[in-house]
Amino acid sequence: MRQLSMGLLLISVVSCKGNGLAVAELSGTVPAGVTPLFMSMNVENAFDDEDQGTEYEDFSIERGTWSPEQARDKAARVAEVLVAAGCPKIVMASEVENQRAADMIAAAAGKCGYEATSANADQSMHVGVALFTSIRGVSTQLVKTTYRPHLRASFPDGLTVYGVHLKSKRDGGESLRMDAIEALKEDIASLSAGRVIVGGDFNMEEDYLSDDSLSDCSAKAKPAYYYKGDWRHYDKIYSNSCGQVARMDDHFLMRDRRPFRSGPVSGYSDHLPLILFE
Repeated sequence: MRQLSMGLLLISVVSCKGNGLAVAELSGTVPAGVTPLFMSMNVENAFDDEDQGTEYEDFSIERGTWSPEQARDKAARVAEVLVAAGCPKIVMASEVENQRAADMIAAAAGKCGYEATSANADQSMHVGVALFTSIRGVSTQLVKTTYRPHLRASFPDGLTVYGVHLKSKRDGGESLRMDAIEALKEDIASLSAGRVIVGGDFNMEEDYLSDDSLSDCSAKAKPAYYYKGDWRHYDKIYSNSCGQVARMDDHFLMRDRRPFRSGPVSGYSDHLPLILFE
């Protein structure tokens, strides 16, 4: 697996509230020694090396549309992104099939020392959100919605992180997205105190989550999703203490000025990562 240093990341950094890096914008490199706190990325169909019966048709070993070799290669490519990003302390990744797929990615990213938790461990959905973290003593819980559940992670220092993946707009789903937003708001409101970070693929440009306590920290960052000729601000990071947000633009993630999608010929994802610095 090719490893890239933090000094080779090509990014654009935007300050939300002035803490963290002492710059408002940065293009080119991340200062040496800076470890990202949080990364959010839709990794695009990270399926495992076994059939469970809930796979999309394009990812079935029995049908011959997927193979154990492809599963291992996909896990290695997701891991390559995590290592190239500097092994963020906390990662919420969308479109990870299940716990087995999450464990494969964590193993491939061995240098990061991650433990993985899948929101789709019961295999009730095609894919789910997965948490990767090098911080120990974390407890996780699902926040139920009428579609995919959110994954909530509670850290020993009082930090609460949510991973979300809302319904795609391809076949409507507006009511499902709004239900997911309301479920998220209610759960956040139930917290007693502490820092909150929410990251994921919201599948919409609209901002229904910002309020007196949360801000869209990624609002001025470059959009991370490219679809039908346009960059779209579907991937977002919210917090009550924003820090610095970056879109990871490293050249190996891009082809023809757009995300190098995963597929039969290598590639990574149709989304780029968003990174939050302390």
